[in-house]
Amino acid sequence: MSANVELSPPLGYRRGLDGMRALAVLLVAGVHTHPRLIPGGSIGVDVFFVLSGFLITSLLVEELDHRGRIHFGHFYIRRLLRLLPALLALIAIVLVWATFVASPSTRHNAYMEVLASLSYTRNLTIWSHVPGTLLGHTWSLALEEQFYLLWPLVLTLCIRPRQGAMRMIAIFGAIFVLFGVVRLGHVQGPSLLFVERPEALLLGSGLALFRREQSHRWVSERVRSAAKAAVVLGAGGLVLLSMWNGADAMFSIGYSIAALLSVALIFGLVVLDGDGPSRWFCGRWAVRFGQMSYGFYLWHMPVLRWVDDRLGATTALLRIPIGLGLALLATMASYRWIETPALRLKARFRVPNVVERPAEVGQTN
Repeated sequence: MSANVELSPPLGYRRGLDGMRALAVLLVAGVHTHPRLIPGGSIGVDVFFVLSGFLITSLLVEELDHRGRIHFGHFYIRRLLRLLPALLALIAIVLVWATFVASPSTRHNAYMEVLASLSYTRNLTIWSHVPGTLLGHTWSLALEEQFYLLWPLVLTLCIRPRQGAMRMIAIFGAIFVLFGVVRLGHVQGPSLLFVERPEALLLGSGLALFRREQSHRWVSERVRSAAKAAVVLGAGGLVLLSMWNGADAMFSIGYSIAALLSVALIFGLVVLDGDGPSRWFCGRWAVRFGQMSYGFYLWHMPVLRWVDDRLGATTALLRIPIGLGLALLATMASYRWIETPALRLKARFRVPNVVERPAEVGQTN
């Protein structure tokens, strides 16, 4: 490890990162509602992964540097309080529907989906034979939870308080390149589900470690000019990439490009913090929707499937607005009555004097 480093200031709350979440979930919803227009919208998941890796690693290394250790118990409690309540609410409704409404064959598949989602193993190949009509999108939650389970331990073992981590950053870069090479030689399939896109989490984590050591250099006018270009390139590139109609090419290289564009966008939003083009992501409605993006990600898939089942004979011009409207209502109810109380409880386990959040504690992380 390198010598002692000058500690970066706490990341704090950045409105633009919530606006970035809004973009990510809109891309995911786009591919699920209009795949011809946004065929590559699944890159929204990569945006979430990079952002999650960046935020979680920032919180952990700030705690490690300021307290000399990571409180594992509090970290896992915070993760559970943020992610589990809304998921349990969704699963409860799926179970009621499967038990009292669904046909026997559909009921069995729904029960299997619930088991995979509750155990956070939906990304493993053992579930590849179970249709993902209701909860298949929870594979991304499973991958993140597995990352959360191991990552604090890895940081504790590999990083010393107030010391550099350039070696880890280099390793993350090598892993990112390795996964890109692996994808270039394979096609997407169930056998690869257990390793699907984890390098995006590591890329975001690498950016957090880099900021930890270099953020004191992020204040020059040259860097701010680069940050403005990064926001334009990152946001515009992600939108254009989501319109790329090439499934095999998307798997082989598109996801890696999306992760790199996400890094550029995070860098720009953090450096500018509401100035210049980062204002695009700091508007009231963008931030608010970004704060609710986790709930919308959970609810939109099963609600859209339910609307398709009930209104299958009608035009998509009617089904899609109804489905998205109902999903938004479910999201708002979940955020107000389930997630917000859990967020207030979660705030009791935050690290003192490291990261300050607003009263509403809107960020996912």
